Amino acid sequence: MGRGGDSLDDIVLLVGLGIVGAMGYNAFYRDKSIEAIAADIDTKLRAFIDDIASKLPTLPPIPTFTPPSLIPQSAAEPAALPTNTAPDVLDEPEATDPPVKPKGSGQLTKNPTVPPPPTGSGGAIVAFAGDWRSGSATKAGADLIDKQGASMIIGLGDYSYGPAAQGWFDQFIGARFKGRFKGAIGNHDNNTYLAVFGQDKWTFQMKVAPNLSVVFIDTEKGIDEATLDSLTKAAKAQTKHVAYVFHKPYITAGNKHPPSENKWSAAIDKVAKANMIKLIIAGHNHVYEHSFNGGIHYVTSGAIGADYYSTSCKLPGAVKCLNKTQGFLKVSVGASLLCQFIGMNGNVLDSFTIA
Repeated sequence: MGRGGDSLDDIVLLVGLGIVGAMGYNAFYRDKSIEAIAADIDTKLRAFIDDIASKLPTLPPIPTFTPPSLIPQSAAEPAALPTNTAPDVLDEPEATDPPVKPKGSGQLTKNPTVPPPPTGSGGAIVAFAGDWRSGSATKAGADLIDKQGASMIIGLGDYSYGPAAQGWFDQFIGARFKGRFKGAIGNHDNNTYLAVFGQDKWTFQMKVAPNLSVVFIDTEKGIDEATLDSLTKAAKAQTKHVAYVFHKPYITAGNKHPPSENKWSAAIDKVAKANMIKLIIAGHNHVYEHSFNGGIHYVTSGAIGADYYSTSCKLPGAVKCLNKTQGFLKVSVGASLLCQFIGMNGNVLDSFTIA
């Protein structure tokens, strides 16, 4: 039939559907309120979806990770580490001795994506900071990192919380860090940051200083043991020290974001222990947490610009907990790693060494 016949068929179909609809309404919903009709439709849809779901194959369970209890400090760790389990919670930053710079004047690798440190930086200093946001606190955090002489900045996820990646970087981070900023992905981020940071992926490893390589892990899409083990071995082959960085922590008090949000913690911890990784750094919770378990220092540094969270500070192996100050983790790279949490006034609020 021609175009006119097609139109007639359409009209007949619409009329038929209307009649069927009217009959259905008359049979099931006459004299019922809009709310009752909506509730009945919702019930039927849920029953239909549940029926479909019951016929789908069962997915394998995701391995779970149980945070360890407090493990005594190993003999290889510096005696300066506290042995008590009661963490310090500060209302205001405390003044301490000025930061101690490592001996030597190590230079960064000649990797074209990582320029050498600026003149006068005192050697290779790597900054780790998560949860930045967009505002004056973000700018102040970037200024603090710059004043501390960082030759490399490692972001721990959650950058602008909305505004475009390039505009956020240009306005708050600036050209001074171009080519010297790499990052892990957070739950508020997207792939537009890759080009800004000069990356082509979120899970990779790279040498960031003569004695330090970093393995970046995507805690949004996850990682399998074999891939992580391969990246870790490649990192260990090129530097003395290796650190893991990702967004969602799994050793944390977790008053806002619990450890269970990291679905890959069992695999990460297994590979870390097998390869004797000693430093794991995350963000996500807007606090500073430092705990020591099984020879590994676990750090949450998630408040370089974002407002900090209140927290119980109850985490396994607690060494230090700060929930009322912003700042970043400064790692001075020599033969050993000198790790210091720097508050916004420049004071050292926590310090430990990985020998």
